Amino acid sequence: MDKLIITCATAWEEGYDGVQGLNVPKTAREIADSVRRARDAGASVAHVHEPHSKDGTPPHSTGVEGWLEVAEFIRQRSDIVYEHGQDGRPYFPRQLTSRARPPGQTQRTFDLGIEKPEMIAFSLNALDFVRVQRHIYIHGTREEFERDMRLCREKGVKPAFEVWNSGSFFNLKWLEDQGLVDKPYWLTCFFAGRGGMSGPATIDELLARLKLMPDGAMWQVAVWCGVKGRATTRDQLAMAAYAIAMGGHVRVGMEDNPFFWDGVPAESNAQMVERIANIARQLGREIASPDEARKMLGLSPRSAGV
Repeated sequence: MDKLIITCATAWEEGYDGVQGLNVPKTAREIADSVRRARDAGASVAHVHEPHSKDGTPPHSTGVEGWLEVAEFIRQRSDIVYEHGQDGRPYFPRQLTSRARPPGQTQRTFDLGIEKPEMIAFSLNALDFVRVQRHIYIHGTREEFERDMRLCREKGVKPAFEVWNSGSFFNLKWLEDQGLVDKPYWLTCFFAGRGGMSGPATIDELLARLKLMPDGAMWQVAVWCGVKGRATTRDQLAMAAYAIAMGGHVRVGMEDNPFFWDGVPAESNAQMVERIANIARQLGREIASPDEARKMLGLSPRSAGV
């Protein structure tokens, strides 16, 4: 069995409105320091979103400069595989109101050749996130998928596909038929998000998706808990343990669940990564280093001095 890739979803406060006492890193330096500690605890991939600005303004306001700053700090501190969240896509079809964005209305905001993540997240289906103060709709057409996949290939960035339900696989098959994606595919199976896009955090739901998993795919589980999700921390750990035993991989971190136990805020991302690494070792599975993860994922070796 391959070594275990642990992804640390470091920070994204979207959906934590009004929740007090959470230890979510916010600034670029805080995020980079959190990533370094998570890497020391066993993480080989960092899934990163835009930081808060220096004056404390929430994400989605710092633009390219914020992404560049957090990328630089992370690379200075760690050899971890660097993955952008999908709000760092060159064209991000995002709508923050209760009305859906008409298809095709997107604006280019990033150039992957400048930010240079090794991977970047792409949802394979439309999303609706239910939040305390607003609902978030993220849409994507096949024309947009095609454009983005061509740009990823041009810039040498690997797409990290988000699978929120079984229908996602049909869009992946379409991309495969068009010759737009390269193996090994890297798929994150999400569970228990609030809204109508994701299934429950159950083994039956995971098995249904695994039956549709294409050849040449690597997969990990990510379970949303607490304020953002419908699952409990116990659900999250059960899904993680099953994935580890079945040869899959695991994503944890403040973005998915800021609680170490339900109602008890995690001290750090590293604390959650360490727990997954300990479970894996108890099940007899070794932990992949960042360089081993790069080789498994088909990424280029990390350049000297980068």
